[in-house]
Amino acid sequence: QAVIDKFGVKPTQMLDYLALVGDASDHIPGVPKVGPKTASKWLQTYNTVAQLLASKSDIKGKVGDNLRASIDQLHTAQKLISLDINVDVNWDLTVPTEADHEALYNLFKKLHLRRFAQFHEDAMSHSEKHAQTQPALPSVNLINITSLSEFQKYWANYDTVKSIFVMSSQPIQADLFQSSVHCIITEEAALMVEIPDCSWSELFHVMKNWLNNEGNQLIGHDLKLLLDKVDLNQLNCQKIDTMLAYYMLASHQGGRFTLENAIEQYLSYDISTLKPEQIGMLGIQLAAILLDALKENDMLNLYKSLEMPVMCVLQIMQHNGVCVDPEELNAQSLALGEEINTIEDQVFSDVGHTFNLASPKQLQAVLYDQLQMPILQKTPKGQPSTSESALEQLAQNYDIAKYIMRHRSLNKLKNTYTDKLPSMIDLKSKRIHGQFNQAVTSTGRLSSSDPNLQNIPIRTSEGRMIRKAFIAEPGHQLICADYSQIELRIMAHFSQDEKLVSAFKNNQDIHLSTAAEVFDTAEPTGEQRRRAKAINFGLIYGMSSFGLSTQIGVSRQEAQTFMDIYFKRYPGVKDFMAETRQLAHEQGYVQTILGRKLQVPGINDRNFNRRQAAERAAINAPMQGSAADIIKKAMIDLIDYPYKMVLQVHDELIFEVPEAVISEATKQIKESMEKAVSLTVPLSVNIAHAKNWLDAK
Repeated sequence: QAVIDKFGVKPTQMLDYLALVGDASDHIPGVPKVGPKTASKWLQTYNTVAQLLASKSDIKGKVGDNLRASIDQLHTAQKLISLDINVDVNWDLTVPTEADHEALYNLFKKLHLRRFAQFHEDAMSHSEKHAQTQPALPSVNLINITSLSEFQKYWANYDTVKSIFVMSSQPIQADLFQSSVHCIITEEAALMVEIPDCSWSELFHVMKNWLNNEGNQLIGHDLKLLLDKVDLNQLNCQKIDTMLAYYMLASHQGGRFTLENAIEQYLSYDISTLKPEQIGMLGIQLAAILLDALKENDMLNLYKSLEMPVMCVLQIMQHNGVCVDPEELNAQSLALGEEINTIEDQVFSDVGHTFNLASPKQLQAVLYDQLQMPILQKTPKGQPSTSESALEQLAQNYDIAKYIMRHRSLNKLKNTYTDKLPSMIDLKSKRIHGQFNQAVTSTGRLSSSDPNLQNIPIRTSEGRMIRKAFIAEPGHQLICADYSQIELRIMAHFSQDEKLVSAFKNNQDIHLSTAAEVFDTAEPTGEQRRRAKAINFGLIYGMSSFGLSTQIGVSRQEAQTFMDIYFKRYPGVKDFMAETRQLAHEQGYVQTILGRKLQVPGINDRNFNRRQAAERAAINAPMQGSAADIIKKAMIDLIDYPYKMVLQVHDELIFEVPEAVISEATKQIKESMEKAVSLTVPLSVNIAHAKNWLDAK
């Protein structure tokens, strides 16, 4: 059925289907102008190629002529595609139940098939570790506690333990950390504390001596969220977050780095079958395994010196929150609503009737059925696309496509920000306390949620205006400090290209410098600088000549010429990119400036497109990851200053500072950020202050 759903033919018809459409993997061309739809239609009607050819005179038009001209080719294609089932096989083809990884590793190593050899070496290593680390299903003494005095009595019996795992009693439920049952798991017992309205802070007050002992380990999965009301920075014990450790080892996997997934991956248990106390006991063992894995990967120090301290910084920022002006947002919502209505009136007038602009199906009918616009892109299901990129192409010739893009942009701003942000203001603090996330991106960059401030579209004037609503409280101002061209500076550091390094050391406008090199002129124009900027940033993201041509509006050949000149002028960059690709192919990962290993899935994939995408990611990942490392280091260095850190967005930090110390704070923040990490070229920070975020940019 899956074959029928995908190809429109039965499995028994696949040979004839491939003969008609061609099989690129075997360089079989197929019948000219015959695609999947025509081939499946013919086979549904005639069942086989033989019966189709018997009725070949019934097929009209150019495609019929092509069919009749391809008869010999079709017979040849059928023979080429067919498997020969009459080969004399004189050996046993019994498949072994288990692979002999050691024998296969030795064979592939001898044959210099590195990827296959690596696979079996990893399999052997996993088997050995699994055998060594697989714990027995834990049996634990369960103690139910219903009062603080009772907890104090029991804790006295266990305050000599060295490690505890803290969790909710419902680790798999949606309300992961909202349960009233607090679980404190030791290696000897599980204390299940169910006291109405009791907080972790109250329990930790009883445990304060234990928590201030540097030799003890407080373990949890997402400690920042679980212990939201506890000041983690004030606890002197070792803090181990299994979510962050798991994330550092597997950021390339994507998805959610849950306790459930970590235990299943590293301990081979399905925790949905386990009791909370057993999960907590496994959590203690999981922590040891993850720390060992980080040590093996030379990332344990990075985990301890960067990720865990940043977790504490982010908790402080979440508690700080940020002031937002609801009246400003309401005014913006009204203005956006008016323009949205104006656009709708214009579109309805042009089309001649009303419809839902937000409905892809209705929009599809208007653009392609009614207005007969050209179909430039299709959806995976073969329908005319109404995606952003499809509309961008149409907008070059059709005003209605421009109106629809504008309508979408304004609607997103209104629904996501101006309408929603006021409802997120805390009634007590009068501030928004968003979430800052460490375990989301593949490169180590931070993200934010509730609200997501990383996605404010600042390229439009309306998008930038959202920032006007983020304000300082009375008597304060916002200081915005933004790393300038940090990824290009990291590229200069990694590549050691003489001209690139010299430009940054001499504080030159890097885009003007590149424009002068690429366009061979002493005084580049504004347009040449714009194109040079696109080249500079495009290369960091592994942009192809096609991508560059689209971005700067030139032919693909001209874009390729620009890139060739760029690499000729900056040979160090070209060499670095080639070396990075090669290293990624050989070892499967790249590294940031502080040693974070970023795996590159698909780098040795057989599929050319997937392999190319992985190579682009391999070049970009050290830049993105290093930028993440640097700003995290700056955040750690700055958190002890008496300035309230309130936001982190991309390469920017925002502080709320009393007006009386603005000058001193500006100087200290800039100096600290520029000294966060030492590069071959200087780090540079653009810094400004104002009453709101927009004016401080």
